[in-house]
Amino acid sequence: MKAISPAETLKKVIISQIEAGQLKKGDRLLSEKKMLSQYKIGFKMIRQALEELEAEGIVIRKARK
Repeated sequence: MKAISPAETLKKVIISQIEAGQLKKGDRLLSEKKMLSQYKIGFKMIRQALEELEAEGIVIRKARK
């Protein structure tokens, strides 16, 4: 059995939050720094998860101004 990557785990957490109504359309996700602290995974895995969610049309990433 193949181990699930931290990026895949984070994706599942975010999708679960959306499905449970904890995150709604237009809500902001935590910053990458806050995700780093909360989920205890590296920036690379966080970015990978967010890039995959964006590619799947689940989230839209915007640079902060």
